[in-house]
Amino acid sequence: MLILLITRTYSRNRIWNSDIELWTDCVKKSPNKDRPHNNLGNAYLMMGNRSLALREYEILKAMNSSLANTLYQKIK
Repeated sequence: MLILLITRTYSRNRIWNSDIELWTDCVKKSPNKDRPHNNLGNAYLMMGNRSLALREYEILKAMNSSLANTLYQKIK
C-alpha cells in the first residue's frame, strides 16, 4: 500500500512542475469552469505566448464568464 501511495504522489507532483502543466490538467478535468481557463491563459501570457492566452480568454468569453471582459482587454 505504501508503494502505491508513493507512486501516486510522485506522478501527481509531476503535474505541479509548471503552471502550464498544472492548469492544462485542470482544464482537462474541469472544462466548464472558468478559473482553470483563466489561470491557464494567465500562465500562457506570462510565458509570452499571446496566441494561446487569447484562445483561453476567448473560451472564457464564450462561457459568459465575469472574468472574460477584464482579461480579454489585457491581451488586446
